[in-house]
Amino acid sequence: MILQRIKLGRTGLDVCRMGLAGGYGLPCKEVLRAIALGVNYLWWDAAWGEMTAALKSLPKRQREQLVIASGSDKRDESGIRRDLEKALSTSGTEYFDLFIAYYIDSEQELKELLSSHGGVKGLRKAQSEGLIRFLAFTAHNRKLAAKIAETDEFDVAIVRYNAAHRGGETEMFPTFQRVGCGVSIYTPLRWGELLKPPSRWSGEPPKPHELYRFVLEHPAVHTVWTAPKTGKQLDENLKAVQEGFRLPPQRLDELRVYGQLFREEMA
Repeated sequence: MILQRIKLGRTGLDVCRMGLAGGYGLPCKEVLRAIALGVNYLWWDAAWGEMTAALKSLPKRQREQLVIASGSDKRDESGIRRDLEKALSTSGTEYFDLFIAYYIDSEQELKELLSSHGGVKGLRKAQSEGLIRFLAFTAHNRKLAAKIAETDEFDVAIVRYNAAHRGGETEMFPTFQRVGCGVSIYTPLRWGELLKPPSRWSGEPPKPHELYRFVLEHPAVHTVWTAPKTGKQLDENLKAVQEGFRLPPQRLDELRVYGQLFREEMA
């Protein structure tokens, strides 16, 4: 199996178009199998024991082939530094390729991060020390996410986008493209809910890999995150990024309609 790769925006990092997170307890052996298949983009958290075990079992020479992300919800310089040092110690890695400012939900939080004693200052210092390579952020508010990207302080945006939530196409993506921000998407399946067809849908329901691929077909999107529970789910999801795979235009149009029906039924 050959998996598609891409440069992650202005970072220049060469990553698999599907990143792997461990939030649903994918067993250590399956994490290692994913890495062997070519999934080199990993989101690590201390709560994800199976992924921690996988990372700690890897030889050091293999670390250079991976792009590992972690993060903190702290907004001040000292708090974010403590979280970074703890994450490095717990994960067993000597540096993170991406360090994420988690869930910036207001302009006040952004102001705190960018202040003279804010988290960004701490991350820049860590960057100069070789403890992190690039800065990333997550945000739910689309207009705020665009504003964050425009500060040029963050290299990668990690945001929500799927067939039922397409506002990012106009409210975020044009800004991300203009500034060269890397774009990684989470909730492409909306926690599995998009696999349950709306009552007014009469066509073929989408398979998981089609919903992942729908996200990846947008030209602003570099990668998508997956957090499978089992190896079987992992294999299904990876179909979205097998070399040469694209969704036909007709299927893309069908999934746009599908997503709209789903959204209307939610309202």
